[in-house]
Formats: sequence, C-alpha cells, structure tokens
Amino acid sequence: MKVVIYCQHVLGVGHFFRTLEIARAMKDFDVILVTGGDQVQALLPGHVRQVALPGLMMDPAFSTLHCVDPCRDLEAVKLERKTILLDLIHTEKPDFFLVELYPFGRKAFEFELIPALDFIRARQDINCKVVCSLRDILVEKKNPTKYETRVIQALHTWFDAVLIHSDPRLIKLDVTFPGMDKIKIPLVYTGFVTPRPDPEKVRQIKEEHGPDRRLITASAGGGNVGAPLLKATVRAFRSLSGKPDPESLYRPLYEPGRSG
Repeated sequence: MKVVIYCQHVLGVGHFFRTLEIARAMKDFDVILVTGGDQVQALLPGHVRQVALPGLMMDPAFSTLHCVDPCRDLEAVKLERKTILLDLIHTEKPDFFLVELYPFGRKAFEFELIPALDFIRARQDINCKVVCSLRDILVEKKNPTKYETRVIQALHTWFDAVLIHSDPRLIKLDVTFPGMDKIKIPLVYTGFVTPRPDPEKVRQIKEEHGPDRRLITASAGGGNVGAPLLKATVRAFRSLSGKPDPESLYRPLYEPGRSG
C-alpha cells in the first residue's frame, strides 16, 4: 500500500513530530511524507520518503502567510507548491491520502489542498481513500457556525474518515467542535500520538531526584511560543517551600531537534 501524508507545520513543530510518529508506525507501507514548513532536523524511518515543498510559515498571530525564504515571492511559491503536490498525486497514485488537520485548520493552504482533493475525486484511475488526521483540541473561532458549516461541507465532499488523536475518556472532540453529530463519515479515536521520551533522560531524572522529590511537569507542546507558560511554571515552583535553584528545574525529556 502506498500512503501520501500531507503535514504543514506553520509555527511550532508539534504537528510535524506527531505526523512523523504516524508515518513511523506504517512500517509495512510505502510512505511519502509531504512537508511544507521550515526545515526540521529529524531522521526519517527507512520506509518513509520526504517531499519538502517550498517553505511557508505563519506569524505568531496566525494572520499572515510568508515564505521561509524571504527572497521568494509568495504567489510564485504557492503556485510551485500546488504543482508539486498535484504532480505527486498523479505520478504516485496513492491508495491512501492522510491530510493533517485540514479541514478543521490550515484554511490558508486550500490553494494547494483543494486542487489535490478535487483531482483524487475526479480521476477514475485513482482509488484513493482520503482521511483527516486531527489533534484533540481545536482553536476557538470567531464565527463558530460558519466554521462548522465549512468544515462539515469539506468533510462530506472529499473525506472518507477522520482520525482523532485523543482519548475520549479524557476529552472528546465535541468539546471544541459541537457539530460532531452532523458529520456523516466515520470518526475514530486513535489515542494520543507522541514520540517516546528519551529513556536515558528519564533514568537520569529518577536518579537525581529520587522517589520522594516533588516534581512538576509543564509542557508547551511543539510550539515555539510557549516561553510564558514555562516561565510562569518556574516562578510558581520557586514560591513553594525550599525555593529550589531555578536553573535545576528544566530537564527536557524530549528535544525535537535531536530526535528521530
């Protein structure tokens, strides 16, 4: 089976590394990972081929799309990306097209996604299932009714199923997407998907702090705008009894730039 996975990270790298873990698990398939954000240093499994589209990213407010290469013209890059993605689908004829987040997000990338999805649906020689790969909690929208209508229409037009990367015992998608009952295609909870922490770092933390030491875990996910949360955690921890050295508080279990 041939699988094409589309993943566009726009600010952090959380989406990329979750998608990479999904691709890693497809060890019996021929996987093509299509990426389109800033370059991320990561070792790919042997069964995964990467197709890197010319990079596009968003500003921290998620309001403006811009080229990773400041010398490139945005419209020229968008046209090039659309052509590459269409040619890839036409040439590879995948059995499975996994689209990360869209249509629940990544609306700014419809310029390349909709032509690819239309192409798959229109071609008789391509028997390809299209599935959305979705995180657990969605961003609140200013016009939720309009957003819900757009998402459901897109799902029913192009998609065969939605994979929700969450545990429904903890949080269900309908907490942040109330229109779930209107979705008529299959919805499947996969559980959470994440890289495994470095076992050596876990062992070091256990040895350094021992079973009776108070530990607090704070996570900013894969984004690069999580510094305020981590700093607030350090300040709160310093206010506890003992006033530990703040320099000793940060022990990363997982560093994306050094992981495969």
